[in-house]
Amino acid sequence: MGRFAAMTRRRHWKGAMSALECLKTERVSLLEQHEHIPAALRIEVDRIIDRYAHGDCHIFTSAAAERHEMNFVILRQVDGQVPVHSCLAVGGSPCLYLDAYGLDTIESIKARYADYGTLYVDDDSDLDDLGFMFSPNKDDEDEKQEREDALEALQTVIVLIATLQNLRRTNV
Repeated sequence: MGRFAAMTRRRHWKGAMSALECLKTERVSLLEQHEHIPAALRIEVDRIIDRYAHGDCHIFTSAAAERHEMNFVILRQVDGQVPVHSCLAVGGSPCLYLDAYGLDTIESIKARYADYGTLYVDDDSDLDDLGFMFSPNKDDEDEKQEREDALEALQTVIVLIATLQNLRRTNV
């Protein structure tokens, strides 16, 4: 972990819930703000987005929802109800959702995955509904490591969102 990341985590990361509480105020897209992220962290951000927004969002969502008792939603295709994406419901007005891309409205997140067809928001799911997306070929140790990796990614995303929000406020 780079010096900036370690310093930022010490300064902003007091636990997921307290960090998330302060994030409810405005949307932040890590892609849109990519140029404001320190160069040393851009590769890490790209890796997190590639993994947890395009394939392992269920791990990211379930690990955070379980550890921090957070609500989540699953975006499903209207035709066939196939799950396409999952994200954490953070709250605020309008309600914001957290995934590997950052903090956004549900409409923006649905638009990001529009290539999968018409989507609806399933907000009546439980963690078991995310569990079926896990590979049956993984043992408990592999799954535990995946969840720890996802929680580390969550921490990185939250710290970057808080940092970018602070930059916005100081540059206004």
